[in-house]
Amino acid sequence: MFILKGIKNFLSDLYHNRIAILCIIIYMSVTQYLFHSVCPIAILFGFPCPACGLTRAGISFLTAHFSTAFQMNPCIFLLIPYFLYLWFYKYIFEKKPPYLTFITCLLGIIVFGIYILRLLTHTLPELPSNGIIINP
Repeated sequence: MFILKGIKNFLSDLYHNRIAILCIIIYMSVTQYLFHSVCPIAILFGFPCPACGLTRAGISFLTAHFSTAFQMNPCIFLLIPYFLYLWFYKYIFEKKPPYLTFITCLLGIIVFGIYILRLLTHTLPELPSNGIIINP
């Protein structure tokens, strides 16, 4: 019963945010077609951001290609449980998650730390294109 109510509330949120979702889909489609990337940092500067590779990592994770997901962006293994945590509290328990600010800040620090480590070890995924402003 709780899960059905949670799904109903989630679909209601999707409906209420349909214009924003449509704008995001249009942005992603256009930038992917024109620049072969959806990341504004990669498009402008040709340099990966901490989130670069997350979409590909998420797709790899959902298709059970876990090692590929880890290579694309290891943060996916932290972000999926985090978003599930947020989803369950918002839609199943219908309340604000406990320690949300602390967990979000800690996650941000960890993601940025992993990004710095990947920069230093040259293990970032290749970008599909060069930047517009800075052409490496």
